[in-house]
Amino acid sequence: MDADRRLMLVGLDGASWPVLRRWIDEGAMPNLAGLADRGACGPLRTVVPPVTAAAWSTIVTGLNPGRHGIFEFLVKDGAWDREVPVSARMRRGATLWDEVGAAGGRSIVLNMPVTYPPASIEGEMVSGFLTPPGAERISWPHGLAAELDARFGPYPLHIREVYAAGRVDAILDELFRELDHRGRVCEYMNDSRPWNLFCLHLWGPDRLQHELWHVFDPTHSMHDPAEAKKHLPRIREYFARLDRLLGELFGFLGERDHGMIVSDHGFGPIEHYLCMNLILLATGFLELRSSAAVRLKRLVLRLGFSPLNLYRLAAAIGLGRLRLSKGFGQRQALVAPLARLFLSLDDVDWSRTRAYSRGNYGQIYVNTAGREHGGVVPEGEGRDGVLRELECVLREVEAPDGGALFGEILRREQLHEGPWARWSPDLVALPADMRHKALGTFDFSMSHLTQRVSGNSGDHRLDGMLLLAGDRVCPGPIEGAGVADVFPTVLHLLGIGSEDRVDGAVLTRALREGEAAEHEAPSGGTQLPRPRSRDDRSRAIRPLRPDEARVIREALRGVGYWS
Repeated sequence: MDADRRLMLVGLDGASWPVLRRWIDEGAMPNLAGLADRGACGPLRTVVPPVTAAAWSTIVTGLNPGRHGIFEFLVKDGAWDREVPVSARMRRGATLWDEVGAAGGRSIVLNMPVTYPPASIEGEMVSGFLTPPGAERISWPHGLAAELDARFGPYPLHIREVYAAGRVDAILDELFRELDHRGRVCEYMNDSRPWNLFCLHLWGPDRLQHELWHVFDPTHSMHDPAEAKKHLPRIREYFARLDRLLGELFGFLGERDHGMIVSDHGFGPIEHYLCMNLILLATGFLELRSSAAVRLKRLVLRLGFSPLNLYRLAAAIGLGRLRLSKGFGQRQALVAPLARLFLSLDDVDWSRTRAYSRGNYGQIYVNTAGREHGGVVPEGEGRDGVLRELECVLREVEAPDGGALFGEILRREQLHEGPWARWSPDLVALPADMRHKALGTFDFSMSHLTQRVSGNSGDHRLDGMLLLAGDRVCPGPIEGAGVADVFPTVLHLLGIGSEDRVDGAVLTRALREGEAAEHEAPSGGTQLPRPRSRDDRSRAIRPLRPDEARVIREALRGVGYWS
């Protein structure tokens, strides 16, 4: 390890160059503009589907989800046949800070997703997104959180405000508070602790774009010119404040240090939700139980009484804020009696079901014997036959405009490789137009295949962003980079070898001539050797305590990520 070199890794959740270039061109982000001119930058391809927990796990381990084992916000535990919220205990593979510590260095890690519960590291850590609200131990060492609270006030781990008419200022107020707190904490940590690697995750760009895309995008169907005129200056100011923070962070670096800005995915507008289980139900891949109660639920759905329409009704009569995570308990108490009327996977006849959908990006699982509880489809040719049928059916589904609804239809073998790949979706169907978004908040979220969006107006895209700066960086564009390349590139710049154990490759094309050519990926394809990691002998995992799992589920529901 090069003891006299340091690296700052800043994670801008959901950031992409098309959006950032708008604010650069308007003069709101001069620091980022200067870094882009002096450094190497380009798109950063994320995992498929573009799920936050999976993407950040790949960024910090260099492993594809089939090897680190995290595919969604919830993970299926094969030992107990249930879904539990993901945590750091479930992520396989050595992390960036593990490797830096093993090489004799120290790390400061602030708010990175999937770091709860925080483990002991050589350095300091405060956990981030997916930490249970109210958790007592959120830092390593354990006294760090109390130290920061005493100096700067309660540490903001969660962003809770979501869009409803008249709530834009509340959203922005919270985002500004979070950004200001992060800046003060980073300055203090830099001044008071030695470090070789500094990792910071900022969730604000993701939340702003989820909730307010329609405010700054005049082409969106939800766009209100009066609302935009009122709030667009503050949205611009948020990105200007973010830019000032980036300038401060890169100001920590010396002449021999490096900085990297990455995102876990990009962003774009969404106009229609779609319900994958309705397709599977209509085409006979999914069968419901024949009880009177289930028949009644199906009739209720056909009549248009759905979870999505219930939310729209609540918003229309002024109860839209019940979507807020901090009010989820109240929301559940209000809608629980009605929710029992809705179809769910609990109503499925698994003995006759060959496939079902779970998740927010069109993930389809074959009801495979030996993997699923009550699975009936044999592995091998049986599963392949179901997948072939599914692919044919999905290619024939029409979008509202009459074109093909789905573009790429990808099998898990095309997406993931490793010991946990069998737990990943068997098929992911990406819409041809990403303005269509599978809605997984409920198993049967609406009464029609597609409906206009409510709530979130923006969502994830496959291309995030990458920027690399420092004395060993060759300025110019970077093409073809993926999230798995971040890990080996960071360690390479710190003088730590890793590429023989991960799925990514050092981005030597972004480095000045003379950088070691042996760090290029082998021409024969990606090598997938066994990573240095936790014990991989069993899929059984150590879940969070029931109370921790419950509050994480509530937080995910509150921001629209899970049911």
